[in-house]
Amino acid sequence: MPTRLAVALAALVLFVAHIEWLWFGEVEYQSVFLKSLATRWLLGAAAFLLAFLVLYGNLRLAVKGARRPYVVFAGGGDLQPIVLERRHLAWLALGASGLAALFIGGVASSQWLLVLQYLEATPFGQADPLIGRDAAFYIFTLPFLDFVRLGLFAVVALALVGAAAAYVVAGEIAVQPDGIQVGEQARRRPSSCCSPGPRTWTCRAC
Repeated sequence: MPTRLAVALAALVLFVAHIEWLWFGEVEYQSVFLKSLATRWLLGAAAFLLAFLVLYGNLRLAVKGARRPYVVFAGGGDLQPIVLERRHLAWLALGASGLAALFIGGVASSQWLLVLQYLEATPFGQADPLIGRDAAFYIFTLPFLDFVRLGLFAVVALALVGAAAAYVVAGEIAVQPDGIQVGEQARRRPSSCCSPGPRTWTCRAC
């Protein structure tokens, strides 16, 4: 069933691409279609690669310091316990990073027109009276820079959340009655919300 579904989706994508190719051919703009297609793939691949390296690097580093197996289900009766060893956590980190990076790459590839507008921008010849920049900067360049900023922020935010979750699973971060105990490996990561104590770090809400 999964194989048939994958074949059906691939056939649908090829069919839509063929229809678009024929339409662009009728108006003699097939080069535009190829350029947009190449931009989508390159943009998506670049975003996927960057996101995957950042996310997996953080998760792998956090999982590497796992002190003990993580008990998902303690079991009981006839039910077997579910325990994740370090190698299982490493595979989970790989899969989670891949899925998140794939989503980020898909979102980035959908902004292909914004990227092409930035790359092919042409000055309007009309300067802003306050700052002195050409109007094309606000139409083409500024939206692109905002897109890059939001994309990087999303990757960093996901990396921080993922690393925190991985440190909890690895036993590097634990909730104690007097605060949050942070292990040596997790302590090396800077945080403005944590203050060092004699043996532990106490983290407070910022």
